[in-house]
Amino acid sequence: MKRIVLIIATGLLTMSAYAQHKINQTPAQSLIERLERLQKVGVMFGHQDTYFYGTTWKWEYGRSDVHDVCGDYPAVLGCELGGLELGNEKNLDGVPFDKMRQEIIKHYQNGGIVTISWHPYNPVTGKDAWNTGGDAVKEVLPGGREKNKMKLWHERLANFFLSLKDNKGKLIPIIFRPWHEMNGDWFWWGSKHCTSEQYRALYQLTYKAMKDKKLKNLVWSFSPNAKANDTSDNYFRNYPGDKFVDMLGVDLYQYGTREAFVEQCQNEMNIMSTYAKTHHKLYALTEAGYRNTPDEKWFTSTLLPAIKGYSPCYILLWRNAWDKAEENFGPAPEKSCAKDFKELYNKTNCFSCIKFNNINEKIIHIQKKFKVKNNYYMSTFNTKLNVLRLHHEALLAKPNHKVEFGNGIYDRYENPILTAEHTPLEWRYDMNERTNPFLMQRIMINATLNSGAIKWKDKYVLVVRVEGADRKSFFAIAESPNGIDHFRFWDEPITMPDTNQPATNIYDMRLTRHEDGYIYGIFCVERHDDSQPNDLSAAVAAAGIARTKDLKTWERLPDLKSKSQQRNVVLHPEFVNGKYAFYTRPQDGFIDTGSGGGIGWALVDDITHAELQEETIINPRHYHTIMELKNGEGPHPIKTSKGWLHLAHGVRACASGLRYVLYMYMTALDEPTRMIAQPGGYLLVPEGPEYIGDVMNVVFSNGWIADEDGRVFIYYASSDTRMHVATSTIDKLVDYCLNTPQDGLTTSASVETIKKLIDRNHSL
Repeated sequence: MKRIVLIIATGLLTMSAYAQHKINQTPAQSLIERLERLQKVGVMFGHQDTYFYGTTWKWEYGRSDVHDVCGDYPAVLGCELGGLELGNEKNLDGVPFDKMRQEIIKHYQNGGIVTISWHPYNPVTGKDAWNTGGDAVKEVLPGGREKNKMKLWHERLANFFLSLKDNKGKLIPIIFRPWHEMNGDWFWWGSKHCTSEQYRALYQLTYKAMKDKKLKNLVWSFSPNAKANDTSDNYFRNYPGDKFVDMLGVDLYQYGTREAFVEQCQNEMNIMSTYAKTHHKLYALTEAGYRNTPDEKWFTSTLLPAIKGYSPCYILLWRNAWDKAEENFGPAPEKSCAKDFKELYNKTNCFSCIKFNNINEKIIHIQKKFKVKNNYYMSTFNTKLNVLRLHHEALLAKPNHKVEFGNGIYDRYENPILTAEHTPLEWRYDMNERTNPFLMQRIMINATLNSGAIKWKDKYVLVVRVEGADRKSFFAIAESPNGIDHFRFWDEPITMPDTNQPATNIYDMRLTRHEDGYIYGIFCVERHDDSQPNDLSAAVAAAGIARTKDLKTWERLPDLKSKSQQRNVVLHPEFVNGKYAFYTRPQDGFIDTGSGGGIGWALVDDITHAELQEETIINPRHYHTIMELKNGEGPHPIKTSKGWLHLAHGVRACASGLRYVLYMYMTALDEPTRMIAQPGGYLLVPEGPEYIGDVMNVVFSNGWIADEDGRVFIYYASSDTRMHVATSTIDKLVDYCLNTPQDGLTTSASVETIKKLIDRNHSL
């Protein structure tokens, strides 16, 4: 085993004296410190795209040309993001970004290091990075015609880096190598296509864009291409400054004689190492190789002497493309250099590869070699567990894209934001091989649905109804950095205190940040109807009330007292006449509304002993509408300059059962009970896979977030199974409410409404 393995594994088995220091480090700082230690030990070996394809294969899980040759994987994985800026699903070499993300996570969690390059397309011509037309650098800088395009590209870049998280939800550190080989003329940012000042501005622009996104996991690499008889002045001609660079690099390939390559590499090593020592920088051979490696002794007779006397962090050989002979630089079993590479691997401490299928494999190797006594051992169980973690992490890291061609009111997204599979593995699996040798789910989760929502410490937070296989629901918090994807549950579910009358089931929390300083959660409390002892389906519903100031510790208040059963109760965010105001839904039975007449309104003097004395219906049901059977308030209304925006659900009976849809209405600012607008029909219904689930043909929402910039995130569940998000703006939703025709309640009225719109369009 090479030295890199020793370092990694030892770290797993010992406590560091710098533990507290490490806790406070950013992921980038931790990686820099780690690289500094490793640099004193040996040189890490790297290979571009090693997991994705090789000289004779592609897309085979767990394979690598390097592994096929020596039985180890490269310590450094190189990846490429060209094409990401365009919103493509695959990079310029055909690698799906989802697969890339999975392999990066797997490589990191097994102790590896990742470096990423970026060959963005020409922003002016639309062609690849090697197209140099259009004065592209000038046009993407501030004041240029394509500055907004570069902003979008940086946004997509940042989102990808933010999606790289380990199984604990922590950002994975990355060596990022943008705008490389700038002193050549083959890229649109090369020296013949922009000034040094423009190049530095471009590099700094990207750096600042990532910093603005609070990215703390990037180690920044500056890597010109090598030149014959290179000088320090030439190397640093385009240098953006120490503030913006953590690692010096150079890209150097052998095109001529062995002697010329060795001499040139020695010169570059001298330039970089000299500066690195005095300016506290790392340095590396960031790209290298010999096309098709025709010299069968190239690794020991050329590459090794080329770095003799120096300690670069790593050497990254470029890719082995299955479809391009000119893109073939690393070792492979069928190549004549394979034996030489294996010899180098076996007999020197200069190069380090990582041997792993999982972390336990690294540990057992250390035990055998250094006789470390520990109960870790390699097993099928550990392999399964590691694969399970990687699969789960890939699910959590999956990006969510807008669905094209919506209705103009809101945007839907391709994927659910939360499913049962998103819940932490620790909630479902006993991870002790002794007590769970078959790695079974001991506790199964059935659904994640009907979530309250709130913006909390710049995160988009959902209080999710999680339903177990036992049909019991509980509350758990999931958060996202952007409200669209990358939702992760907190470590444990919410511990909700009970009242003196314990509930059988609790669910569907509405969250309200009230002006009294508390965050209130109003939720349904379900108990058996003991007046019908022989009917096990008979239930009684009440509104439970809890409050918190940190979303962690909850104070349970007595349930809301009411003359009728209550579900879908919502707390208004402001006092009304000095009292707490509730939106209610009075109903005679647990399911049937009976004499209940729609969404109600009631005032309460004391929320710690809340009791409804009088209810007024403010949004009634109507025959042959989307709400003829039932309707209920969703989340608390959003205050706008034009009135209160309300999101509600309506229910009707049809041949396939109950159909739940979402609709909107508005009430007056000064009088929240007075209706000022209600568009006819529904706002949102199940579409495609949303239609299928535990309770078919249902959408339900009890949570939305209005951002300071006017964006609105509507969180809804489909078919009582999974959570989704739709996005809009306050301006759009207000316009929708005020300018969409109301339901005329008859066919003739509906036809007349359509004809009026046709006439207006014909008059244009």
